[in-house]
Order: sequence, then structure tokens, then C-alpha cells
Amino acid sequence: MKSPRFIVAFCISLITGSVTCKASSEALQNAESGPDRISGVSLERREVNPLAEDDPAYLYALAEELDRQNDQNNLARIVDLLKKSASMGHSEAQYSLGVHYKTGRGVEVNLAAAATWFLKAAEQGNADAQVAIAVAYFMGGGVPRDPQLGIPWLRKAARQGHALAQTTMGTIYAEGELVAKDHAKAIDWFSKAASNGEPDAQNHLGTYCEAGLGGMPVDYDCAVEWYRKAAIQGSSIGQFNLARLYWSGAGVPQSWVLAYVWMNIAAANGDEDAPQELSTIAKQLDPGELERARELSRRWRIGRDVVDSEPIQPKLAR
Repeated sequence: MKSPRFIVAFCISLITGSVTCKASSEALQNAESGPDRISGVSLERREVNPLAEDDPAYLYALAEELDRQNDQNNLARIVDLLKKSASMGHSEAQYSLGVHYKTGRGVEVNLAAAATWFLKAAEQGNADAQVAIAVAYFMGGGVPRDPQLGIPWLRKAARQGHALAQTTMGTIYAEGELVAKDHAKAIDWFSKAASNGEPDAQNHLGTYCEAGLGGMPVDYDCAVEWYRKAAIQGSSIGQFNLARLYWSGAGVPQSWVLAYVWMNIAAANGDEDAPQELSTIAKQLDPGELERARELSRRWRIGRDVVDSEPIQPKLAR
């Protein structure tokens, strides 16, 4: 069975541009009830009230409402509304417009324009935009590549509680390639992100506990706790690591059945190493145990733990 799985690819995945656009808006939260109303303006004809054209929050809310309809015919209108709102200084519109330019959604891909709008929003304190402009500096997307200019923006987002930024700051300090390696700072950032429910940070903390890194004592109970939190959220790395501990009995009562279950789930979630490990575990199970393990695997859903002693109920027809 392999050693603890690190998540060295996470920082890269963030740096390559996997930034998620939030669709939150105070204007929408405060809108009148009913699917066709925002701030008292009918959306049935998709027209902007001339009296609201100087209200950037309204324009942004209207763009978001149109976007939720998932109609490609709305894209040009959405971009137009975002441009108007962004030009008036609305930070969420600026960030969203940057995403459109970066992905080519409704406009031609223009990384320089994307970076410009990300920077405007970042300067206003928008955490998602701070991550996005950090990514731009890490990758050279629309700006000259300079990771050292990206790190301060990433840190700003992390200090605002942005879990992905916190995890990436932890990864940067753990790897020590862009800054001096500092396990204490890595653990601090991972702990913040893990407390915010970020599964990759939870995996990192599990690894620190299991391997006794950064001056931490080896603590398998701690490792199991963090791996389990990540696994329950659907992290294939957390599932793989938890399976290993059930296989060895480190921090948990040894259970080849549960080792099979979590390794099987990890394999189903795309972990490349899990199928080979699964085959090894399967050889230790008798036919009854193997069938039980497979049934527990089939019944697993995100948000649930797996308990070997729980009764298996017949599945209900959907």
C-alpha cells in the first residue's frame, strides 16, 4: 500500500485558471419575490428600466438573472449589462466581465482585458478577483508572468477567508518553490482552509498528522479525522488515504471491507492508483465480504460516512 498522498497538483490546478465565478448579489437578495421581478422591474420583456440604467447593482443583478436562464441568445445582452455595470465601478460585475473575457463566453477571448477587469475588482477587495489576478500573474495570462506579483493578491484573498486561496497559500509554503519553505505557515493556512470545509486542505492536514511533518507528532487519529472529512466531501485523494489507514489499521480498527469500500469509491472518482490497490485488497476478502464491500460502495453518497456495521436496506426504485 502506498504512502500518504500529497496534493501537489492543487496549486497548479488553481494557477491554470480554474476560478469559479460566484453568482451572488445584494440586489438579487433584496429583490421583490417572484421569478420575473428584480427591484420592481419586469424581466418578461428583458428590458432595462431607463430609470435604473445608472444603477450598477441593478444592471449586474439583471445580467445575473439573464445568465441563470442558460440561454445562449442572452450572452451578448449579459456582456453589455456587465460592461455598463463594471464601468460604473461594480466589483462583482468587473470580476464577472473578466471571466467572460477569459473564457470567451459572449465575447472573443481576451486575456489582457480579463486581467484588466480582474485587477479593477481585486483593488476593490473582491476576493474571487484577487485569486483570478493572482492566477494571471502565475500563468502570464494577459499580464507578464511574475508569480511574485501573484502571491500578494493570493494572500489578500486568503486573509478574507477564501478557502481555495488559503489552501494554495499553504501549498506554496509547503513546497517552498516560490517562497522559503515554512511548514508552520503552511499548517496555519491549511488549518484555516480546512475549517472552511476545503477538502484539499483537509487532506494536507491529514498528511501532516500521519507523517509527522513540520514538527508535528505522528498522530494517526488526527490523520483519520482529516482524511475522513475530505473523503465524505467526495475527495478521491481523501478516500484513497482513508482506505490506506483502514488497510493498515492505523488510527482505526483494521477493516479490509472498509479499505475496499473507500478505495473503490476513490477509483470510481478517478484516482489513477486506486484500481491497482483495489485489486490487492480484494484478494484478502472472502466472497461474502467482497459482496458487502461492493454494496456499501454502491450505496455511498457525498456527505455520508461508511460504517461497516450499518444494515444494508433494499434500494428503492427511482
